[in-house]
Amino acid sequence: MSTSATTSRPAKLAFLTTGATAPFPSLLRSALQPTFIAALAQHGYTDFLLQYGTGGAAVLDTCISPDDEGKRVFNGVRIAGFDFRSDGLKDELLAAKGPIHKASADVSNVKDKKRKDPSRRSGNEGEANPTQDMAASKHAQNTEAVEGVVITHAGTGTILEGLRISIPMIVVPNPKLLDNHQEELAEEMGRMGYVVDCRLVGDDGKGGAEAGAENLVQALEEAEKSRRGSKEWPPREGGTKRSVGDVLDEEVWRGRLD
Repeated sequence: MSTSATTSRPAKLAFLTTGATAPFPSLLRSALQPTFIAALAQHGYTDFLLQYGTGGAAVLDTCISPDDEGKRVFNGVRIAGFDFRSDGLKDELLAAKGPIHKASADVSNVKDKKRKDPSRRSGNEGEANPTQDMAASKHAQNTEAVEGVVITHAGTGTILEGLRISIPMIVVPNPKLLDNHQEELAEEMGRMGYVVDCRLVGDDGKGGAEAGAENLVQALEEAEKSRRGSKEWPPREGGTKRSVGDVLDEEVWRGRLD
C-alpha cells in the first residue's frame, strides 16, 4: 500500500455517503478498492471522505488500515471517514463543491481517533470531525480547492442538496432496501441528465467488490465529463423555474416520493 503524500496540487475532494439509516457495505467495499482509489488519483483527487454509517468503520479498517499516526493514504489520496452527522451533510457537500466553500479539502491532519472535544460537531460525542479539520487546514502549497464529486446512495435528501449546489453526483441505489424506490429515482434522474446512475455488480453476489469498483470507475469518468455541461436545477419551463417539489412530483415520482 502506498503511503506517499499527495504532491502539491489544488485540493479536490470526493465525498461518499451511504446514508444514516440503512447500511451499504457493498458500496464502501467497492469504493475502497485500489482500482477506484487509483482512478480518483488519476483524476486529480487529493482527498476521499466517507460517511459510512452503521458498521462502516470495520469495512474502512479492513480495506485501508491507518498508519501509526492514525492517517490513511493510498496512491497519494488521503482517506478519512465518520459514521453520521446529526445535523446533516451540507458542510461535506460544500467542501466537495470546493470553489463555493473556499475550503481546502485536506485530511492530512485527520486521525482516526476519538478526541474529547465538545467544540467539534459530530454524530458521535467526542469523535473528531474530519470535515472541520478539512476546512481548518490547507495544503502547504495550495490555497485553492477545485470542484470534486459526490457519491451517494439514492436518498432524495442528499440528491436534492447536491442538485441545489450543482455538483457532479454518482448515485448508487441500495438494492437491499425493502419497497425500494431508490433504483427508480436513480434511473430517472440519470435519464434526465442530472446525475450519473451507477449500479454495483457485486450486490447480487456476482463479481464482488472489484467488479463494483470497475463500475464506479466508469461512473467517475462520466461525472468528470458532466461537470463541463451540467444542467440547471430546477429546470425551467416557459422561462420560469419550477420548485424542486414540483419537479420531483411531475418528472420523477408522480406523487410516489417518500
